[in-house]
Amino acid sequence: EAEAPSQDIVPVEQKAYDDTQLLQTAANMFVNKNLGTNRKGHFLQLSNLGGSEEPESEEQQSSDCPKLPHWTLSHPVIYSGQGIQSLLLDNPPTSYEIHSEYSLLEPKMQELMLIDDLLYVFLGSKGKLIYPRYRKESERIDFVVDQTLDHSLRILAEKFLPICVSLQVFQVFIESRFEYRYGLINHALAAVVKELVWEWRLLVSQMESILQDGKLSLHSMWYYCQPSVGMLQAVSDILTKVINQKLHGAEVLNVVYDSLQNNKGDQSKYNVLLSLMKAVCKPYFEMLKGWLYEGKVEDPYNEFLIIKENDIQKESLTENIMSSYWQQCYRLRECVPNFLEGYTDKILRTGKYLNVVKECQNSDSFGIMQPTDIIYDPNNRDLLATVEKAFSVASQSLLSFLHEKVDMIGRLRSIKRYFLLDQGDFLMHFMDCAGDELEKDASEVSVRRLQSLFELAVKMSSSATDLYNEDAFCNISSINLVDLLSGFIKKGKNSRTLQRLEANDKNDGAHMFRLDYKVSWPFSLVVTRKTLIKYQLIFGHLFQFKFLERKLAQSWQEQQLLRQQRLDGTEDSLRESLLCKEMLHFVNNYLSFMTFETIEPKWQVLEAKLRSASTIDEVIEEHENFLDSVMDSCYLLDLSPYALIKDIKNVCLSYGNFILRAYNRDSSEVAEIGDKFHALLKELIGLNLEMNFLASYPRTNYL
Repeated sequence: EAEAPSQDIVPVEQKAYDDTQLLQTAANMFVNKNLGTNRKGHFLQLSNLGGSEEPESEEQQSSDCPKLPHWTLSHPVIYSGQGIQSLLLDNPPTSYEIHSEYSLLEPKMQELMLIDDLLYVFLGSKGKLIYPRYRKESERIDFVVDQTLDHSLRILAEKFLPICVSLQVFQVFIESRFEYRYGLINHALAAVVKELVWEWRLLVSQMESILQDGKLSLHSMWYYCQPSVGMLQAVSDILTKVINQKLHGAEVLNVVYDSLQNNKGDQSKYNVLLSLMKAVCKPYFEMLKGWLYEGKVEDPYNEFLIIKENDIQKESLTENIMSSYWQQCYRLRECVPNFLEGYTDKILRTGKYLNVVKECQNSDSFGIMQPTDIIYDPNNRDLLATVEKAFSVASQSLLSFLHEKVDMIGRLRSIKRYFLLDQGDFLMHFMDCAGDELEKDASEVSVRRLQSLFELAVKMSSSATDLYNEDAFCNISSINLVDLLSGFIKKGKNSRTLQRLEANDKNDGAHMFRLDYKVSWPFSLVVTRKTLIKYQLIFGHLFQFKFLERKLAQSWQEQQLLRQQRLDGTEDSLRESLLCKEMLHFVNNYLSFMTFETIEPKWQVLEAKLRSASTIDEVIEEHENFLDSVMDSCYLLDLSPYALIKDIKNVCLSYGNFILRAYNRDSSEVAEIGDKFHALLKELIGLNLEMNFLASYPRTNYL
């Protein structure tokens, strides 16, 4: 029964990764040393086996990884210096005589010599009857037993050869992967493999003690070694894959994890691989703990699943429309541990939330949660519970900070007051004061005068009670609304329409007037520069119609004054008044549709969602959805109705300017403007838009 092969023994040809292939480069090194050739192995670089150092790549040369001191590579006890190459014979025998000195010995003596040789090889030393051999045809090294020995003893001794190969793989990995550049995960794996080697050497010392008592035979030796064969081969397969594929960080964790899952049916292998997994995960979980509890990325060897982009600054949120600070300041690495799949997004967001709170509060007193050690569990229950708890605490801490310290809802209401005309009395005061300035060409408008008039209008209106009224300011933009809008509309079929709108757009102060808002950190997470431009688009559209409403009201007053001067009145003046009233009716109803029917109901829904949001990402998403919904409902993103509405506005504006500037008016020109207005209105009604006020127009007159 002792001679029966273990089920753990896997034939070399059936193994996914052949352990002996690890020795291929060492064989080539032996050939290079003795034959002077420049051949390389296909599986390992020279430095992987502890031989001469290969030239480092540009990435390795530019890295900050420190080098091992020279004495660690030259000390014979700490580092062999040549790995398996040191075991190769300088002059290996090419043929064997039948009557050699070993063949003349009795089988009992041959068995004792084999046992002694195996104990030496198990410890990494040279043997007389068992030694590594370079095979030129396969370009690799394997272990062989002296062919002159007794046949039965040789067959029995060959059972131990996979153990010899696995142990040499262990030694190769230990000697190579302790270098700094291989990272903490490889260091941890090398450390636990070193512990396995020490445990194996303890078994070897016990067998040597039995040998000294004269009670050890090859059969009993196989009995002692057989339970470890499967474990050694399983670990050797992992190390072989790590070295051959040059794996790093989470890739190493995934190899160990996959092997652990594949060996659940073998309890002895599973227990060893589980202890291996726990040890390898320790440095990774230390990085994970720092991220989950403090928002720190301590990753000197680029192994952690979170990447910190130091080039992206939070100030870009208020300066650059294309800023992706929140999305890109911290991002996930391509390769993440398999046992964390499904939770990587929560892990990422947990640390991001903590960093926001940490930057806004005193870092010395920062401490939201009490850190607890994270240990690998095959069921992942404790790990996932830790992630869930950390995520919940971090998200609630950030939301509480935004609601209580930043007053997020209050600041959004302030933005709504100015950009969405929640209380537009300040705008009426401003247009009354700055009407003449806004009539000028944009290049001639004094921005300083506009700003002072805007501040005066705010202080004279209900906006004076706004706590954040000093954050709002105005300017004259060099980009018209159509150009801004083109960044949110897909080109292609809309290109010609956009070009026509840009050509017809005015360049006066009223059309180039913009509101802006000072947004500070961390409120800039919710209101980015891109978000603010959406507010500016909505405000610009509202402001132009407000300005048009004021112009048409002035025209109506001018017409009424003239009609009073003409006691009996004329038919032409009556037509002018009716057309002006019709235009005013459209403008008033369109403004009411945008503010009371569209913006206000959607804002009430937004506030309710912001108060019930559980994370800052939900807040950002709901706020963006609100703005997109408003722009879509007001048809700013649909060029067909937007172009018609803009054309109607331009016709109404030209009519208002005509009435105010021409004292002796030509009735035919007024009729031409009226025909254009009616034609455009007819086309707008034909689109069947969801504008309730359009139903008030008699369809028989327009369709």
